[in-house]
Amino acid sequence: MSGGRGGLVWFTTSPSAGYLYGWLLGALLIGYLTGRLLPRYRLWPALGATALGGILVVYLLGIPVTAVNLGLPLWVAALDSAKFIPGDILKVVVTVLVAGQVHRAYPGLIVRRSRRSDSTDAAAVPTTTTTAP
Repeated sequence: MSGGRGGLVWFTTSPSAGYLYGWLLGALLIGYLTGRLLPRYRLWPALGATALGGILVVYLLGIPVTAVNLGLPLWVAALDSAKFIPGDILKVVVTVLVAGQVHRAYPGLIVRRSRRSDSTDAAAVPTTTTTAP
């Protein structure tokens, strides 16, 4: 990390440690919801899905960890993190606009799998039968 700081301690006791874990969970949620939105990647549902994973989930984990690691009340940590929300909203909008173009250019980029199609794939394998003359 910058300034020569590093090690596992920064993933547990750093004020920003919760944002790291929130980011991982948020990325997982965005990927799942994006897969559900395809093949039609509409603007408003995509904005909602990306904001849910990219802002709400990240802040839900990041703010409490910041409060605990700095010994602050939860509302103080929340108020302090509010300064980042305008930039995060801008990033969500840009991400959705770029992702919309990517999904239009490469429609098969994310393949939506259902449980039913996974179980029927084995049954869809053609079998050869021989008949006796």
